[in-house]
Amino acid sequence: AIKGSLNLPAHSFYTNQSVLHDLCKRAGVKQVAFYCGASNGRGPRCSGWFADHLADVGETEIQSLTLAGGIKGWVKAGEKYTDNVVEYEPEYWKQFE
Repeated sequence: AIKGSLNLPAHSFYTNQSVLHDLCKRAGVKQVAFYCGASNGRGPRCSGWFADHLADVGETEIQSLTLAGGIKGWVKAGEKYTDNVVEYEPEYWKQFE
């Protein structure tokens, strides 16, 4: 996981997105980036649900984003990014090269 990120299971996110919205509002968070392994499934799906939720409630100060390439892309971007991966193990990530 990326340091500072929250791990929210995609299968329960839809029913809990209002909780995330409330937390973001209270904390002053303006951008929420969703990701999964490669950001071609769960990450974009949750980002879309959250964007729809924000639009439905008239929220204009918070953006729902998707991290292009997901965590795999983040790691491939180099040391500047891997320094921000919790318990980064280079050997593990070699399988995704």
